[in-house]
Amino acid sequence: MALGAPPEIGPLVRTPLASSDAVSWRQEVFRDAEVHSTADACRAFGAAMDRVRSHLGRAGSTRHPQERDRWRLAAMDAYGAGVEALLAGLEAAGLTRVRSRGVIAFRDWLREYVSSARFEGLRADTAGALRDLAAVTYRLRIGEHRIVVGPPEDEPDYGAEVRATFERFRRPGTPPPGADAFATLDINPIEAAILDRVVRLHPAAFATLVACVGRHAGFVDPVVERFEREARFVLAWLDLLAPLRERGLPTCYPELATDGSLRADGVFDLALALDGGPVVTSDVEIAPGERVLLVTAPNHGGKTTFARALGQLHHLAAAGCPVPAARAGVPLVDAVHTHFDRPEGLDDPGGRLETDLRHVGAVLDAATDRSLVLFNDTFASTTAADALELMRAVLGEVEARGARCVVVTFLGELAAPGGTAVSLASEVDDADPDRRTFRFVRRPADGLAHARAVAERHGLGYDAVRARVGR
Repeated sequence: MALGAPPEIGPLVRTPLASSDAVSWRQEVFRDAEVHSTADACRAFGAAMDRVRSHLGRAGSTRHPQERDRWRLAAMDAYGAGVEALLAGLEAAGLTRVRSRGVIAFRDWLREYVSSARFEGLRADTAGALRDLAAVTYRLRIGEHRIVVGPPEDEPDYGAEVRATFERFRRPGTPPPGADAFATLDINPIEAAILDRVVRLHPAAFATLVACVGRHAGFVDPVVERFEREARFVLAWLDLLAPLRERGLPTCYPELATDGSLRADGVFDLALALDGGPVVTSDVEIAPGERVLLVTAPNHGGKTTFARALGQLHHLAAAGCPVPAARAGVPLVDAVHTHFDRPEGLDDPGGRLETDLRHVGAVLDAATDRSLVLFNDTFASTTAADALELMRAVLGEVEARGARCVVVTFLGELAAPGGTAVSLASEVDDADPDRRTFRFVRRPADGLAHARAVAERHGLGYDAVRARVGR
């Protein structure tokens, strides 16, 4: 059975789960994986499956039939030993703190699988074939122009004599060097010719090898393979978060809000944190009936980063993953659709505005009443008046579909009084208005707030200027 490359785990993080129960199921598995004994058992099994794939890969690259079957037999042995070790590890972890339905159900299934006739037959046949091959002995007589392969005779083991001769040169405490004659990628023509003659000397042992490999061609169980994929995904995500946690950045298992509300404390942009840059956390709270969130700030004030963090929060919560926040209650979304402003390119024959309209149309077509839509400086290529009119029309379509929406914009007028849109605007540091706080508070958008604070700092505010003019 050719497993090929290790299982692709990307789709697991890219695909939202369909129900709150599925999210809870995966969160439970994540919590169990944070127990070291469970993680150690899964990591060791992943390493065993890597060996299985390596052996099968070598089997696929060699041309000699007995050599190919021997690599397959090694893969079968590595798989069987790995499965048994995994069960032992999960059984031991179960005595501590394993609680998830997923791990418990798989452990119970694995217990039955290991005791099944199919698996026991695999282990017995593999052990028998290895035992028969280990008993194969032969003698090589190497002359000037030919090599004679024959049965062993009552003669000394020159290999043992050579090892004994050089034993006195080995430093105390160092293990004897090993020689793995089964480590080369393929055998050369001379080795192949020798192997052909060894097969003739021991037909029964190699017949057992052929029968064993043929009988267990598809030896990897699909359930085991699926578990490996899920385990790799869970461990990889925890490994990704580990350095962030060491830096003191918060992560949590979000609750799923059934009323459509959003509450997140200490949320931050995961991509920025993984790049090692400075991280600013923010809090956000949206009531059930508020479906559009307008994010405004001066240039380079963190608007896009904050919106990206909200998108990550919703998507990762729907994938059942720990999220970058101290505490979070998030509605379950079926997808996060985005449109981010980008420079005009040569592949935009109709111009940047037409390209924006096409992309926005595709987003609206895909959005449902369970979707989150992110618009970042959409329609920035046109005038403010036209952009305002277009965005009002787009938000009308978003609300008609029942979707939730985050809009990064300079158009504070989009937050009409009494509507479903709310505004989050960037804070201004009163002590130093030039310093960006990158934090957002719930208040009406005011594009002049930063300019006004800077003017006041330099004595150019309205009251200050009027007082000087009056003197």
